[in-house]
Amino acid sequence: MTVRFFAMSSSSALQNTDIYGTFASRPPLADDCFVEQPAPRLQFGPITLIPGERVLLKDGKPLSLTPKAFELLAFLAANPGRLLTKNELLQAVWPDAVVEESNLAYTVFAIRKALGESRDSARYIETVPKRGYRFAAPVVRDEAIAEDARPISIDTAVSLLRFQEQWWGKSSEPPSISISPDGRHLVLGAEGPDGVARLWVRTLSEPSARAVPGTESILVVPPFWSPDSRFLAWATGGPVRKIRLSGGTPQTVCDVTPNGVGGTWSRDDIILVGNPSGGLMRCPASGGRATLATRTAEPSEAHLFPSFLPDGRHFIYLRVYRQAPERSGLYVGDLTSESSTGDPTPRMTPRV
Repeated sequence: MTVRFFAMSSSSALQNTDIYGTFASRPPLADDCFVEQPAPRLQFGPITLIPGERVLLKDGKPLSLTPKAFELLAFLAANPGRLLTKNELLQAVWPDAVVEESNLAYTVFAIRKALGESRDSARYIETVPKRGYRFAAPVVRDEAIAEDARPISIDTAVSLLRFQEQWWGKSSEPPSISISPDGRHLVLGAEGPDGVARLWVRTLSEPSARAVPGTESILVVPPFWSPDSRFLAWATGGPVRKIRLSGGTPQTVCDVTPNGVGGTWSRDDIILVGNPSGGLMRCPASGGRATLATRTAEPSEAHLFPSFLPDGRHFIYLRVYRQAPERSGLYVGDLTSESSTGDPTPRMTPRV
């Protein structure tokens, strides 16, 4: 699966610039935008090896190897057709350890088994008796995309940047993709190498995405971010939860009934969550009891997918009338319109 992302900077004129690259660099809105080259791929037969990201695929499906076996395969594949002595291989893979040749032979056996070849067939790895090993398969190095990745300046024009991210599994349905407010993080809902669907977060300083714990099957709607981009939150299939991007375990913010459908986090640390059975729910980002933020006029009405506007006070949301679809649409709410009696119903403008 290939996922493409677009970013645009604001200025006076449009510059026709289309750049391919991995979403791993400084923020795309910096004065001197740089798109870092993606890791090269080594292709041999049905096998795809991406050494820089420690990914090994066969017919698009992930293969499992121990770290040392992966390093040994990467070293062999990077030197196709060349006789590599046992001493060269031991120094390359175990430079700071004393390792017996039997360990090397066992690691080669594990690689052959993972790739689906036997010692006699030697489709990929050929044994040179008493000398070492040779990678026998033709290797194609895929760097076509990387050649087009180069620094550009976008200080005087609007530039459209296209980032292309390779993925090994299916995306969530519907697709769940979100960019953090600071433009430095990307979160994507997709299957991982184990076939389990979850959220994955990509930081510009990291070479690959990492799984967000506790998000398995939480892929119905996109997650949402704290204004400072330090936390990722979601509200689907259970309580509102958040997790710090630096690590840790998910924290429960508040319970919503029955399920949240979309959410948003204001600069005043107020979270709004969509409700398929009524009005929007509101709770403090630090944790606490959820209360109604908007009220519905009839049982078939639902308020979904809230999003705070830049002032941190107003928000838009989708109001759905199941019995009268022609009345459904986007509405605007105001958190500060609470009455002295505590009625949390905000003033609404006509739909847009």
